[in-house]
Amino acid sequence: MAPSAAFNQAATAVMDYRDNTPTDTKLEFYGLYKQALQSPPIEETTRPSAFTFEAKYKWDSWKKIVEDGVTPAQAEKKYIELYKATHAEYTDPEKRAKRLKK
Repeated sequence: MAPSAAFNQAATAVMDYRDNTPTDTKLEFYGLYKQALQSPPIEETTRPSAFTFEAKYKWDSWKKIVEDGVTPAQAEKKYIELYKATHAEYTDPEKRAKRLKK
């Protein structure tokens, strides 16, 4: 299944503000993105080494989504929903400034 235009638009937008998002949100985006695209399927991958922290955490996020039974279609929908829920907070300069002051 090819990703929808809405998914592609959300993925492009997320790339623009991902540096402003907390790590847990980034990992959720990553896991949903990988599950939505299934490229490659997780069964054809291996967990990265414990010495490659970022890669390991990303893979674990994806694995959790798979273990939760989220299908690619559901992952695409959840990705778009997460984008809609976070977009304003992570792109609005005032909200970002308040978050940084905490």
